[in-house]
Amino acid sequence: MCNIISLEDPDICLVIFYPFREENRELCKERIRELKDLGVTGVVNYGPVSIGKFKVLGKGHAAIVSLAAHKSIGVVALKIRRSDSKRDSLENEAFILKILSETGYVPKLFLYSKNFIVREFVDGLLLKDFLEKYRDNHQMIRDLAENLVRSAWKIDSFNVDIEEISRPDKQIIIKNNDLLKIYYIDLESAKTNDHPANLNRIISFLISNKLMRGALNIDENIINILSSYLRDYRRGDHVIRERILIKIIETLFRKRHV
Repeated sequence: MCNIISLEDPDICLVIFYPFREENRELCKERIRELKDLGVTGVVNYGPVSIGKFKVLGKGHAAIVSLAAHKSIGVVALKIRRSDSKRDSLENEAFILKILSETGYVPKLFLYSKNFIVREFVDGLLLKDFLEKYRDNHQMIRDLAENLVRSAWKIDSFNVDIEEISRPDKQIIIKNNDLLKIYYIDLESAKTNDHPANLNRIISFLISNKLMRGALNIDENIINILSSYLRDYRRGDHVIRERILIKIIETLFRKRHV
């Protein structure tokens, strides 16, 4: 059973000030006050990644994601800026979450501060695990691929560029096996950009991933057609991008799978 580690636990600094050294105890206390101001009451000891005696959802080069308890919201995902992160704040990521909240493709943002983001916990499979689980169901993979293409275009329409989805298999979660519930979970390096390339990155993934490429019957001729579309897409305005999206959908999912 998962247990909640109180903010008063002396070892809590191992997670909320990772990597922690005893000489940073006073700085960790400042983070504890920061969490209390956000309404966080403790960290839930749960997840596939170990940090000492604690379990967390994920650990990256700039942040940790843990399950946490909030006094009014309940169970949430807590993103924690690492103490050795090159980024001095998580506020830009929170800003991007706000911008993309209308798309339905990012976790709901609840609260944030310099060192923490309190957001919706999305329970599901990473894209790579989903593909492995349903590798023999080509129709499901094709349907998922189309939804990925549409989601990337939607995010592009908000002029946000997400560099992390160059490797989407580890950055996208499918919630509850619902192909329409696609969540982009890491927006750490995302930024506003008048010419975003999220659709380009997703198409590149469909081409390079053997399972996706096989399920979609992508050959060299299709790759050349898509490359031509994507060159125009990156340079185009919203109207042109939408027209090219329709062409891509037709090329990948309509003409050859009827």
